Amino acid sequence: MGWGYKFDKQTDANRSSNRKLERDMGMNGITSRMREEDLKVVFLKHLPQRLHTLLWRTRTQLRSGWDVNAMHRLQSEYTTLAGTAGRYGLIEPSTQLEALAQSLTACLQAERLPDSAEGSAIAILLDAVQSSMPVIAQFSVQPGTDEADQAELHNGYAQLEQPPDEYWIRLDHTAYSNPAPDREPSPPQTVSVDSRGAEQTVPIPIDSTGSSTASKTTDATIDSPPPSEHVADPPSLILVGKDTLLQELEILYTQGGIPCRHVDDTATIMAMLQGKKLPELIVLGTSSLPRLTDLSEKLRTMHTDTNHDVSLLAILDHEDLSARLEALRAGADHAISRTLGTQVIAAQIEAMLEARKEKAYRVLVIDDDAPQAAFAEAILRKAGMQIRVVTDALNSLDELDQFQPDLILMDINMPGADGLELTRLIREREDFMTTPIVFLSGDQDSDRRFAALEVGGDDFITKPVRPRHLISAISNRIRRSRLSARQRIQKPSANSGGICDRNTLLDRLHQRLAAASGTMPKGSLGLFEFDHSSTLRQELGLSGLDRLLQESSHWLAECLDPGDYVAPFGQSAMLLLSESRNETQLTELAGELIQAVTQQRFEAAGSRALSLSAGICGLDTGSTDPAYLFGRCDQTLELAHQQGGMAIAHSEQLIGKDPPNLGDTLRKALDNDTLHLVFQPLVPVGDVPPEAQYQTLLRLRDDQGNIHSAVELIPQAEAAKLLDAVDRWVLKQAISIIAARQRMGTKLRLFVPQSFAVIDQVWGDSTLRKHLLEAHIPESSLVLEYRVDELGSGVSRLAGLAADLHPQGVRLALSQIHDLQLARTLLDACAPEYLRLAPELADSTDADALAALAHAHEAKVIGPRVNDAGMAAAFYSAGVDYLQGNFIQEAGNTLNYAFHQQS
Repeated sequence: MGWGYKFDKQTDANRSSNRKLERDMGMNGITSRMREEDLKVVFLKHLPQRLHTLLWRTRTQLRSGWDVNAMHRLQSEYTTLAGTAGRYGLIEPSTQLEALAQSLTACLQAERLPDSAEGSAIAILLDAVQSSMPVIAQFSVQPGTDEADQAELHNGYAQLEQPPDEYWIRLDHTAYSNPAPDREPSPPQTVSVDSRGAEQTVPIPIDSTGSSTASKTTDATIDSPPPSEHVADPPSLILVGKDTLLQELEILYTQGGIPCRHVDDTATIMAMLQGKKLPELIVLGTSSLPRLTDLSEKLRTMHTDTNHDVSLLAILDHEDLSARLEALRAGADHAISRTLGTQVIAAQIEAMLEARKEKAYRVLVIDDDAPQAAFAEAILRKAGMQIRVVTDALNSLDELDQFQPDLILMDINMPGADGLELTRLIREREDFMTTPIVFLSGDQDSDRRFAALEVGGDDFITKPVRPRHLISAISNRIRRSRLSARQRIQKPSANSGGICDRNTLLDRLHQRLAAASGTMPKGSLGLFEFDHSSTLRQELGLSGLDRLLQESSHWLAECLDPGDYVAPFGQSAMLLLSESRNETQLTELAGELIQAVTQQRFEAAGSRALSLSAGICGLDTGSTDPAYLFGRCDQTLELAHQQGGMAIAHSEQLIGKDPPNLGDTLRKALDNDTLHLVFQPLVPVGDVPPEAQYQTLLRLRDDQGNIHSAVELIPQAEAAKLLDAVDRWVLKQAISIIAARQRMGTKLRLFVPQSFAVIDQVWGDSTLRKHLLEAHIPESSLVLEYRVDELGSGVSRLAGLAADLHPQGVRLALSQIHDLQLARTLLDACAPEYLRLAPELADSTDADALAALAHAHEAKVIGPRVNDAGMAAAFYSAGVDYLQGNFIQEAGNTLNYAFHQQS
């Protein structure tokens, strides 16, 4: 079968990169031997935990069914560990790991998933590695090792291989495995208590299918002890629950070198909280939400006792205000819906972790009563804040400029200048107009308190105050103030541009592409990357490189005009969206920037001179898929790197480097059955229908690994006279998918775009009609979709075909509806069951009239290409029945959207 991936090419490239990294690190003489010894110490220290995680993931695959991408990842990691273990003297474990890698390699080379016999063999190999764990543990203890050095090198062993494009695609594995759908696996170990009452970690026996042979027990309670290995040295991020989303996040962060740990239950995390080192953030999956109150109560108690604040993020089943309020009331610091997708949730996690890395809160205490000032200072300093005390009100103005406080805590009744007068003086200074001012006073006069707020105070706390209440009031004010300042930098207004986060830039790009429906959008994208980025990463480290990227992004934004958006992109690149410059103009600007950066010195890089290369792509490619535009930028950047440092390439230079004839590639893909479909859900606005329903979208991966969308493929297919063959292929695939889902007892409706120009050739083919009849698909499960601008005088022909296919369960949809009179004519002539509005109608009052007209003809209305909350709200207000677009969920290869949780 054709998998449509280029695993071998990707792996070879990554292994070549690894070999180069090893060569660069191969210093001569004693320095090289010392470096090798350091690496060995760190490798052996963390090997047991790495093996434990790998064995757990492999047994998860054996139990729940193989994922081709996860299998590829496991094979890569087993191969890497086998080689490194052998180099450091672990001969037997190295042999066992190599055998595991080879067992997976055989399946990958044959492009198939392991069958039951191979699964049994893999389970035996897992047991062998498990039995070697005590031997490995002996090697992992290295007395006399400098813990600081080990901590510095800890991230050096993050998995270097990058996953393939579209990593999260899951293949249908029902033919190869017997998944247990109602129970997700736990790590292959349990805890027993010996005769002295001490805990011991005991491996759980695994049978040949990878299932546990231990007796089934009830779910762990909050008091049950977890494995002892999870208690010591927890990382900064803990993911708690049996959710698949958490597994994806774990792999995502492990790949990015961010220390994290995924545990199944809250009992394990409760035990972790007994240790001296505590995590910074705990993410609770939906399966663990029932324990949210217990966990938050524990964290609240710890915060009071130890002044250590552990943040708590709850992942909800769906976006619902009442559910979010319930989670916040139960103790979560933040709640987010899993329907927003892995990337959005990952961004929220990173933002919460980043907030904890900020500098200590700085508080200026102004109080003429020295004992009272000392009391406040002691409380806040114990909470980790930096405090400066001023007992003379007038002297406090000089301290403002020197100390630059995040918040001012002052008394209201003071000699020289009282709190009201002092606040007026502070608010006259531009730099401190928004600095929070909190009054701490025993004054009970309500008029006086209101006057304090009226002159510019933000809060009024009455003495006496409990220490934790004072800490909370100060912390919350500073946190909101810093967040507002950060958002002013990162969230530019619709037309202002400037430095922003990646999601803001992507949202703006989506809006740009959606607004240009039917026309070529203006503007261009530029991907700027530091030359010799791998060397920079080694010299600066990941944190240093990240600081350099942030600093250089701000510099780049300052060099641009309003309306240009800049965001850090990846580990060493910056993405620029220019809405006013075309490809040629941005290429010229890139040349100026590349010359200017050589004269710029960044604090994160010291005195080191830096250089950039750039890849430029205009938005007028004919594609409205941001992924395609990013791919073109990446291709041009690679071309620039091939030219040497300080180079620029633009998409016109790619002409002649793409496949010379996409028609030939299409013909080959049709012959070899290597086209593939992706799916995007159509989410109901009102009641949830019994069927899951998706829009089908055509994709093709060429020999160079580039993915082409239908926007590119359809014109090429028409030019090559393959349009009817492509439409027939898509229909056959859709019919087969619907029939397979029906046999599984799942109702499914697919919307399949078709070209009206070849309608006679497609449906004149008796093979396709026979395939449709034999499939016996349910009524209304297949929807043929045609663009109204292609119909011309063929309306009656389309109406005849729709009536002919209606008994076989086929329904009709018309897309790009934008004219009220035309819609009325088509509804009367063709009686379509669905109308898909033109995207630009989201901001038009015509959408309301079109929706009302469709409903009067008992037709459903679809609001397409919903890429932001504004479009969703506009279509919702217009009365559409379904929403579709990247704001709901991006297109993917799976059919697992949780429709039952949406309404």
